[in-house]
Amino acid sequence: MKVHYDSRAACWFQTDNNNLTFGGEKKQLIQKMDNRISTFSLDLNLINNHAGPLIGILAGRKLDSSLTGNGDLFIKLQEVLVNLGGVSFVFTPEDARKEDIDGYLYHPEEKKWLKIKAPYPDVVYNRTPFRKLEEANAFKASFKAW
Repeated sequence: MKVHYDSRAACWFQTDNNNLTFGGEKKQLIQKMDNRISTFSLDLNLINNHAGPLIGILAGRKLDSSLTGNGDLFIKLQEVLVNLGGVSFVFTPEDARKEDIDGYLYHPEEKKWLKIKAPYPDVVYNRTPFRKLEEANAFKASFKAW
């Protein structure tokens, strides 16, 4: 199942005539008839009209606002997941909002990180590099939201 991302509208969408869901809250994917506005697309598994899985990789943030964590591992995970019909993105607790999460998706074909907006994931992989970050209010609040 091909799922597209439009960076200008910051949304995921599909072009098939199906009621498909995406993410942990099983939100319905928008249907658009024209995929030319797609920034990128991914071939995802489709089980019971649910595309994915979408895996969120929880990382930390440095004082300069850049992400901290094992970038090489994040890239390898994404490459393997894409080959298996899934997708991952990296985010921090501060990136989670009520409706969605700001994050970064590694695009294996382009070999670069893309800023995205994602629904809450099907699964969160905690790769927070420092245990003291887990004691922060933002970390605790993000897990209460899930």
